[in-house]
Amino acid sequence: MSIRTSYGDYRNIFNSYNLKIDGSERFLKKIKIYETISKVILIIILAYAAMLFYNLATDNKKEAEAMGFVFVLILIFGSLLRFIFNEIKRVNISKLDNLIFNNFLIKEIKIFYTFEELKNFTYEKIEHITTKLVNSRNTNQTIIDLTFMAFEKKAEGIIISSNSQSSLTVGTIGKRTGGSINTHIINSTEAILIKNIKTNQSSNQTKDLNYWFELKEKGAITQEEYEIKKKDFLK
Repeated sequence: MSIRTSYGDYRNIFNSYNLKIDGSERFLKKIKIYETISKVILIIILAYAAMLFYNLATDNKKEAEAMGFVFVLILIFGSLLRFIFNEIKRVNISKLDNLIFNNFLIKEIKIFYTFEELKNFTYEKIEHITTKLVNSRNTNQTIIDLTFMAFEKKAEGIIISSNSQSSLTVGTIGKRTGGSINTHIINSTEAILIKNIKTNQSSNQTKDLNYWFELKEKGAITQEEYEIKKKDFLK
């Protein structure tokens, strides 16, 4: 999963919210290129399949047999190329999501990684949201997705109530191949959307940098988020 899955959807986000993030255009262009190539390959495969079925339907067997072998090659190599280009597209989407999160979302949505951080605040709960990703390229993707969901729902902040990682090993048995074993990494995150966040005037909300360093070491926040907190302390 990602914030969005296509170039058009990401372009709409940038246009709708007038986002200007350094480096984003480079990733947007790459996403568009690989998406277009993948679509062209699919069109070629479908067009050749239509020609093949037409010859079969008109009893043009000789032409159909000749085209059949070529179609198998096109289908195999075309599918392989589409997989490769789609994977490259996903890599660039992951990098773009990080840019949006670090340069936009964390400025719009307050993220609380523990309930302890809110002990000096009052707030109103909106709803509980959750997401689960399998074999995500970005370990922080679930938090990015939930933060963007919070932004779309016009929340002021989110509380990360659960953030876990588990693995699932699945095996198959084959007579010729001997079978295979695959391990899938599952990242699950739950959050509570909140609004009307206010500071208790009588409380002391100061936290030292070591607090955020410990959260980073536990994997609750990313290195980028820690660096942002660090800059705030050094101002």
